[in-house]
Amino acid sequence: MLADSYLWLKAFHIVFMVTWFAGLFYLPRLFIYHAETTDEPSLLRFEIMERRLYGIMTIGAVITIVFGLLMLWVNHGLLQQPWFHAKLLLLAGLIVYHFRCRNWIRRLKAGERPDGTRWLRWFNEIPVVFLIGIICLAVIKPGYIWTAGRPYVSADSSRARSRSRSNAARQRRGHQPGWGGSPSGQRHGPSSWSARA
Repeated sequence: MLADSYLWLKAFHIVFMVTWFAGLFYLPRLFIYHAETTDEPSLLRFEIMERRLYGIMTIGAVITIVFGLLMLWVNHGLLQQPWFHAKLLLLAGLIVYHFRCRNWIRRLKAGERPDGTRWLRWFNEIPVVFLIGIICLAVIKPGYIWTAGRPYVSADSSRARSRSRSNAARQRRGHQPGWGGSPSGQRHGPSSWSARA
């Protein structure tokens, strides 16, 4: 049943990944403002904002990982792909960064102040590196495994290429794309096309 819902799993995996990264992008910026603040009301406000945002992005992180594990359970062939190993390595680094954010929340709440905010400003940019790396690996999928002289292709790519070749072949024979027409112009309707796709 999960295999039939693979694209739904992927969609929600991406949705909650966006939630996670939104927190990762904004929380370190709060650290900078917090470190530069001295008045008590503002310090209390930043503590509350940081704690709540960390809770939201932690929920996003957990659900992202859960949907990722479900996808992996359905498509365990991913474990054979070098690009996926690299993605898991980046994910491990991202989790470490996530917990480093929690450490900064505790330090700032305890009244610790860095000598300057330059390090925090660099710390704020680290999620960008993780995001670019993970997205590029997931989309480009470099380093396919070669089997029988042909590269391994994911199920999504295989279906898309199959449809493209099928449409091209039908157009050459005088068919209309998306319809199961015949060279004489007869059309069979969408249901016939679905059965043939």
